[in-house]
Amino acid sequence: MQNLDEALQTLGLSQNEGNVYKVLLTSGWITVLALSRKCLHKRSTLYRLLESLCQKGLAETRVDEKTTYYAVAGSDSLKEKVSEEIRRVNKFQEAAALVQLQYNSILATEPQRTEVRFHRGVKSIQMVEWKTAQAEDSETLVFATNQWTNFAGRELSEQIREERLNRNATIKELANEKNYGKIPKNGKVGWTTNKDYLLKIYRHRLIPSSVLPITNETLIQANSVYFYGLENNEIVVLEFISTSYANLVKGLFNMAWKDAKALDDFGS
Repeated sequence: MQNLDEALQTLGLSQNEGNVYKVLLTSGWITVLALSRKCLHKRSTLYRLLESLCQKGLAETRVDEKTTYYAVAGSDSLKEKVSEEIRRVNKFQEAAALVQLQYNSILATEPQRTEVRFHRGVKSIQMVEWKTAQAEDSETLVFATNQWTNFAGRELSEQIREERLNRNATIKELANEKNYGKIPKNGKVGWTTNKDYLLKIYRHRLIPSSVLPITNETLIQANSVYFYGLENNEIVVLEFISTSYANLVKGLFNMAWKDAKALDDFGS
């Protein structure tokens, strides 16, 4: 639950405005001179802060002869501010929906554009693995080397497997013989404790390195291809965002998948 300071920030008040507002809450009608003694702000600064609070509907003024008094605005003013904010959010949602509709319409009629992104370091692999695990794709295809597990670490790797399992997103891995062995029916292996992941959504096959040497991890989804590599002993990830390119690499994967050796006798 928010405290008063957090609540005032949510209402759009700066720290100084919030401090003045809290003094007004306990002071009733008060002059700038008296307020300056409580807030320890210069009067010139207080005038600016009070004007801002009045514009936001959180403070009000009263003029008696030559003296101006300030106080917290009544509850009706605050209710109106809330109503105004709700109206603003509703208009924003309507505008955002319209912009999204126009964007989707343009995207559907424009030719597919290709974008290439370059990432460096271990964090880049961790980012890509989370990104692919949380994507809407129902299937991820992988030319596998186990590079990502070494870079991501055991704990994060298990979290990513659990995320894929929760999304029921199948992952198919194609690897050379040296990288993988048969998975027993009980799902007990040394590289993961997530048996449901293995038995429900994970599929892997082996292909001889003499037929297809797999030296770098490559992930394929509906619109993107991710390629892991080493450049001057530094980890790099190339991200290709292109439906047509993804379809091309997916086709090559499926051709190799058909000729690869299926070791496991469970699942589809």
